[in-house]
Amino acid sequence: MEHGNRQTPGTTTHVHRSKNITTTAMKKKPSVLKKQQERGDAFTALVTQRLGIQAVKEYQFAPPRRWRFDYAMPSVKVALEVEGGVWTRGRHTRPKGFLADMEKYNTAAVAGWKVLRTVPDELFTVQTLDLVKDAIRNDKEGRSPEIPGKDIQVT
Repeated sequence: MEHGNRQTPGTTTHVHRSKNITTTAMKKKPSVLKKQQERGDAFTALVTQRLGIQAVKEYQFAPPRRWRFDYAMPSVKVALEVEGGVWTRGRHTRPKGFLADMEKYNTAAVAGWKVLRTVPDELFTVQTLDLVKDAIRNDKEGRSPEIPGKDIQVT
């Protein structure tokens, strides 16, 4: 295991709700997974393998703005932002960065994106994958996660 939450391909970890997910299950990977791993992004490969949906790293969602999501699933308009520096007064927690993030996330929401947020230590957890899966499932079922069982009517 490398520093932080990066995993060396071929390493194993036990699967628990609060622990990192193993990447060894990807030994027999389709060409898409192989290409993603070759580019060095295990999270996009993990989402593709576990959830069956293509994830894109550094996805630009509002041209001509330069805004990018850390990870996005464009086919279902679900994005995942990895908020670093939470405990060290990083860019996302200082006033200017916080306000810029608000503008970005509000613009994304108006454009129909679901923006999920996590921290680097939680990126490779079952909880994060479950959160992404729930966002996708709620979108496909046309249900609002705030009001279980209520259909959303779009006019």
